[in-house]
Amino acid sequence: MLSLQHLTVSLGKKVVLRDVSLDVEPKDAVVVLGDEGSGKTTLLKLLTRELRPDEGVLKIDGANLAQVPREVLRLYREKVGYLHEDARLDDALTIAQNVGAFLDMRGVPAAERDRAVADLLKRFHLTGVEDARPSRVSRGERQLAAIARAIATGPLIAVLDEPFQGLSDESAALAASLLQNMQKKGTTVIVASAESRTAGFFKKARVVRLQRGKLTEDAAPAEASHARMREIAQTATADLVERSETAIVKPVDPDVTETADAPGKKKVRITAVGSL
Repeated sequence: MLSLQHLTVSLGKKVVLRDVSLDVEPKDAVVVLGDEGSGKTTLLKLLTRELRPDEGVLKIDGANLAQVPREVLRLYREKVGYLHEDARLDDALTIAQNVGAFLDMRGVPAAERDRAVADLLKRFHLTGVEDARPSRVSRGERQLAAIARAIATGPLIAVLDEPFQGLSDESAALAASLLQNMQKKGTTVIVASAESRTAGFFKKARVVRLQRGKLTEDAAPAEASHARMREIAQTATADLVERSETAIVKPVDPDVTETADAPGKKKVRITAVGSL
């Protein structure tokens, strides 16, 4: 479980987050809504330990993320799939090579990487542009490829900043359905967006709102904002179920490590590639 306890973060003289508390259970889907400058990106960077809070504690399974040994932090980061708001694909690589980039970084064997990439390209409707350079495809196709790259390793936690920017409702619903399918299989999904439509793509997601660094939570789960959006999401989900019958990515044997200060107690389990 992720537990954010009274986090405050200042960047320069500006207080970006003020006394933020939030508990996120495994397999939760959380949508963080807020205008530009509300602190969304800063919140996500705390989850990936790119930033540390000035005050408060961020815990993962009871361990203070600011104090875990370096090796444990590395293993934690390997299980976090992160999409930056300004994520850019490498134009020196093809779409397929970009999608498989994080798998290459983890040392996944080429044959397994290629199977995983082919499956992701099919699920994200990118078959046909896999050999193109990013500059030669549409903005929406680049964004879908960036999402696919972020989740290619089958992370335990998917942290996505503005994942649906530049996407049509249909493409956004498709991507959300894939993320929710991962959620059902154990991935915690945390999405931040300035677009109110984002919450509507995630059935029963928790919705929290950031305003001037303060966090509030909606009382009711997110629902699609109108009938057309629900119809889009249902169509995308049906397509996903059909495609999942031919899923070919299998997890490799996990490695297990223990923290030095508590041998035999704290364990971090890392799986290089997970199945969507």
